[in-house]
Amino acid sequence: MDNNEKPVWQEEASSLLPITILAPAPAARESSSRSKAWSLAIFLLVCLSGLLLVFSGAYGRVSKLSIFNSTPEGPYAPGSFYSLVKTQEDICPGENGVDKVSRSGLFEAQQDAENAPLILTHGGGPGTSGLFNTVLGQNHCVMRRNGSFEHNPNAWSEKYNVLVLDHPIGAGFSYGSSPNNSRAAAADVYDFLQKIFVLFPHLATAKLTLASGSYGGVYIPHIATEIHTQNIALADGHGEPGARYINLESMMVSNPMSDILSHFRWALDVRCQNPIFNVYNETQCAEGYVHLPECLDALQYALDFPSAEVKAEALTTCEKAAPDIDPKRGRMLENVKVECDGSLDGCVPELVQGAKYLNDEKTKEMLGVPQWMNWTSVNYTVHHAFYMEGDMVQRAHLLYGPLVSDGIRLLHYVGALDANCGWSGIYHFLKYIQTPFQPAFLTASDVQWHPNATVRAIGDGDGAGNFTWILMSEAGHLVVRDQPELVKMILERWIEDLPWV
Repeated sequence: MDNNEKPVWQEEASSLLPITILAPAPAARESSSRSKAWSLAIFLLVCLSGLLLVFSGAYGRVSKLSIFNSTPEGPYAPGSFYSLVKTQEDICPGENGVDKVSRSGLFEAQQDAENAPLILTHGGGPGTSGLFNTVLGQNHCVMRRNGSFEHNPNAWSEKYNVLVLDHPIGAGFSYGSSPNNSRAAAADVYDFLQKIFVLFPHLATAKLTLASGSYGGVYIPHIATEIHTQNIALADGHGEPGARYINLESMMVSNPMSDILSHFRWALDVRCQNPIFNVYNETQCAEGYVHLPECLDALQYALDFPSAEVKAEALTTCEKAAPDIDPKRGRMLENVKVECDGSLDGCVPELVQGAKYLNDEKTKEMLGVPQWMNWTSVNYTVHHAFYMEGDMVQRAHLLYGPLVSDGIRLLHYVGALDANCGWSGIYHFLKYIQTPFQPAFLTASDVQWHPNATVRAIGDGDGAGNFTWILMSEAGHLVVRDQPELVKMILERWIEDLPWV
């Protein structure tokens, strides 16, 4: 089959999630050195229904093809679904100067991968590719502004298995029947994880942390709720046949939009009354405050009488209260200290370079991606579908209450320089999440934990907390890009449940 043709199984598959699985070579697995170059990648494509195809090999060579039919044991029995696994060596830059890079997937922990905790990370948007996270520095390779790759000294994958997902279907290199709402998308993630655990059984028992930001503040509570609900069903003897209990231990969210009311209610606060720089000019601020009551009324009506049409109309109404920034202001909405033309591509050149790399024919061949696919940081078809469904108009933060009350820990680590999803709106909705820790959270004070970060950790032990809030003074929306070393410190303390002070 020509690599530019769409395969027959793409037309048959209802939902297809391609990712890249990265694993160290055997010698690297035995080493705990942070500077050890990784040399083995596996491209994995998982279909959420149908049969299973497995390709594996080195340097892009397909060495194995297996086709399995559905089995009566259930949707998660071995051989009951599609997947494609392709091994690829040489993925990070080495001493020979050759780029050895992969841009998506499961980045196995450089230390004790068989027993390491698991982090599931994905983009926001809606429609943002999870590969966006790898460009900015979560994995062992990081892309620089000029498009080159370097070893990442702050890789999340040093101690933890990092599973990067293009979510929802349609984002990044995923394709197939795409959902138009976060609840349906969460069911796809649950299905995906169950099938990953079939292919990689050692991940099934690992402690799982869900990590995302921006619109991930809507995705994560829905995904966590789906996992938790299915876990309860399994404990009661119900649930999908063959499904496994998922060891969901915590959630960590950066600069999220979780509550639509808080997002718009406080947007002008960080865009017009910012002590560092106002991204709106005086005219925009004046008009924004005029239209804000109308915006909030429309949102409240849409929440009280929800329909896709009413919610979409409310979002359109709110565009008057939160217009696009004027490029002449010369600042980045996502970080008010950054001087640029205001566009995401212009302010984050890694995205432009990343798109060039991922859409290169050789890169697609290395990853096993069909040549007809085109990677973009945001799939606006997906974004539009969620917009027209009114998915943004919800108070997803309220889903955290039952989750935290049942022992699933929650961290918000937030960049104070973000004028997109500003810290004040996030803090506002956190105050109203009803958990056993709410009274203590409301009366506690923030503690200076790091020169660039304060922390408020409330919990039932001496660890990192069950309900924790961190504010980073020198980070914006893209916290990993802005403060990679600090974020890694936060990540390790959170996952290992260590006290902050």
